[in-house]
Amino acid sequence: MRSVLLLIVLTFVFVSCESTDTTETISENLVVSESLIDSRFQECYYEDDLAKGKSDSILNSIFGKAIFNRNIRLSSTESMMNCALDNTIILVPFGDTNYCVPNSYDLLYSIHAGGKNIYSFRMVSGKDMQFEPVSTIVADQLQGYRNLLDGQFKISYSQARIIAKSNGVSFEDSNLELVKNESAGQSTYHWEAELEYDHNSVVLLLIDAMTGATSEEVLTIENIQ
Repeated sequence: MRSVLLLIVLTFVFVSCESTDTTETISENLVVSESLIDSRFQECYYEDDLAKGKSDSILNSIFGKAIFNRNIRLSSTESMMNCALDNTIILVPFGDTNYCVPNSYDLLYSIHAGGKNIYSFRMVSGKDMQFEPVSTIVADQLQGYRNLLDGQFKISYSQARIIAKSNGVSFEDSNLELVKNESAGQSTYHWEAELEYDHNSVVLLLIDAMTGATSEEVLTIENIQ
């Protein structure tokens, strides 16, 4: 929930690929025969598998191979690239076949458990494909989800939903997320859902991931900022 409440501004830095006479021609004339495309330009753009592989590798190191293969999914249709196309910066779907030079990547993954998508998150990088979670908050959350999927928490996602509903949470208006306790140790987490919201504050329901004990926390605009 905190990751949704925080304003995350992703700044994509323009970095162009090595320029050649052929690529300059492509920039001026986008409708070309594929056989005429310089091989280096093809490598610059057609790296969706390479980009996915590099991002997957980071997630493998976070979750471990078994959990990654079993529980983590990439949504290509909701993933994007920031590209240079004919001297213009545009967003295109990840794996799109337009001829453009990617400057940065924004890949959407989801965590599945019990046949449900229990959490979605983004991995981002520049043209160098050095991927990382979109924020430090998300990085902490991913470690928590690894602990959950590794059986270290007693309160599952489904159990937390039941507890949240019994405490007045409407899942038409709220998500349920695993969040690190900011004032506690690294392995201490709670489930978090929105109870009430107005223009000045948000009331959150916190559910201890080990005991199921509940508490409430109020976030004001100042806290969120």
